[in-house]
Amino acid sequence: MLNLPRSNFVVGLMGALLIGHALADGRIELSVRRLAGDLWRAQGVRLALRQDEGRAPRLELGARRLQLSDRILTGLRLHCGRFQLFDNGDNHCQAGRLTLRDSLAGQVDARLAWTRDLPRWTLRLEALRLERGGELAGRLAGDRTSASGRLRLRALPLQGWLTAAGWSGAGAVHGRLDLTLAGASQQGTLVLDGEKIDFSDPEGLRAGEALAGRLRATLHRDRKRLQGQGRLTLNSGHLYLDPLYFSFDDAHPLSLSGRLAGEPARGRWRITQLQLEQPGLLKATGEGLLTPSGLETLVLDGRTRSLGRLYRVLLQPWLIGTAADDLELDGTALRFSARAWGRPLRRGRSGGQPGVGSGRAGRSVAPELARGPSLSNRAGAADARFGSGRR
Repeated sequence: MLNLPRSNFVVGLMGALLIGHALADGRIELSVRRLAGDLWRAQGVRLALRQDEGRAPRLELGARRLQLSDRILTGLRLHCGRFQLFDNGDNHCQAGRLTLRDSLAGQVDARLAWTRDLPRWTLRLEALRLERGGELAGRLAGDRTSASGRLRLRALPLQGWLTAAGWSGAGAVHGRLDLTLAGASQQGTLVLDGEKIDFSDPEGLRAGEALAGRLRATLHRDRKRLQGQGRLTLNSGHLYLDPLYFSFDDAHPLSLSGRLAGEPARGRWRITQLQLEQPGLLKATGEGLLTPSGLETLVLDGRTRSLGRLYRVLLQPWLIGTAADDLELDGTALRFSARAWGRPLRRGRSGGQPGVGSGRAGRSVAPELARGPSLSNRAGAADARFGSGRR
């Protein structure tokens, strides 16, 4: 196996093959069974440079399989219609095309160009089309140790992506991704806008209709740890998360923000500085723990100006069939505190029966949930307390 620094993948091969040689009319080829760098491994690599009389040199690079960290690319083929290679290793490409199959995105087809003038390089992505729909375009630039750039996501139809996950739906999103890479540190800011989004899981327990809103998230990865913050705003449409139903409009948008930290390999994420607000319903802060099985814990503390509406939207659906499933509640400017925790539960299995108890800070509802909240798909215990507050 041949090992090369990650920054010299193409240039190292070209240099080993061509530097110091004049390319006459004809074709030069190189095949390597395996190649490896700091963050990648390749199999079945083939490199060819061809020049016909009266035409600019053409570069062809292919790999049967390329592994980038935990991503697998197969059938990779890069063709550069107009290629320039200089004695010092600098190289330029125009009219480039890249095709490959990605383990997540499916078939990828891109038109691109690049310049590499030591120690700087620039990659221009003219159009990258995804098999399941959507197109990326943008520019990246950097040197041997760092890189930055912006990618724009043009209308991405959701139907193909939802179908691949076993869901159904429609709608589209568009936005941008700003990237900064420095050694083992990676940072990105993602902004997505969506409209007319419909979706449903196979059981119909999680569904959305005519949703529109914006997601803004910033993520920072340093070796094994990933952390970031984000904000989601929904300003129209309807959302059903069994058994809860929400409706949004310009007067009653939903805003959810918070910070996330954890290790992707372990699948455990600590949620902090959580803020949830919908005018007329609630304003709350909290924290939680997300595991591969779902939402392990959730703690919320907040205020509501309409206890009756809060009960109808968030509490009553969990209390159907109990003595507290049809209460008439009235109150304004009330404080509340809620905690939920549980154990894994397969949907459809029965758990404990809901019940009603009393608490130290006014009415307390402490049901043993037959089904955990659909966001977490867990069963366990929940506790909600209400107390008087100020306007």
